[in-house]
Amino acid sequence: MYENRQMNSPWKPVNLSTYASIKGLLKFRYRFDKVRQSDSPLNLSEFFEYKDTFDENIVCTYVWLDDIIKRCNFNIAQQDILDMYMSGYSETDIALYTKYTQQHIHQTLNRICRRIHKENYLDWYYNYIYMNQLKADFDFKKCGTCKKILPATRDFYGVDNNNRDGFKNTCKTCRKG
Repeated sequence: MYENRQMNSPWKPVNLSTYASIKGLLKFRYRFDKVRQSDSPLNLSEFFEYKDTFDENIVCTYVWLDDIIKRCNFNIAQQDILDMYMSGYSETDIALYTKYTQQHIHQTLNRICRRIHKENYLDWYYNYIYMNQLKADFDFKKCGTCKKILPATRDFYGVDNNNRDGFKNTCKTCRKG
């Protein structure tokens, strides 16, 4: 039954592992999220309203995408461009509306996709590799700013040879913020 339903679905299997799939998910968000017009994100409890239209895999992917977008903390201009793009506006339309060049809109959307991709990768890397699968010899370290306990590796902390553990006291995410 699952395979049959997937064959009839206009949605192809997709994930957040490539820029192209992320940009596609963002571009066609307006087709999926009817709740978006009310400025409230779709949550899993509302899925049943749309279960005949969308496969649960795409619902879960969009819910996960919403969570990652929140964690990316885009600036106001980036968030405005992203919101318009997810509402169905083309890059050309966004450029006309915002008075930015079309090239600027294109570059901003590419930066947004890269940031989403990176945040998704780090989350996967942390949860799957460090916490569940990889049994490597490494220590954990508590970030001095956000207080998250993360693996003491170059993926999460910058190098600081003056510290005993060889890493900065603040994680890379907080240092950028």
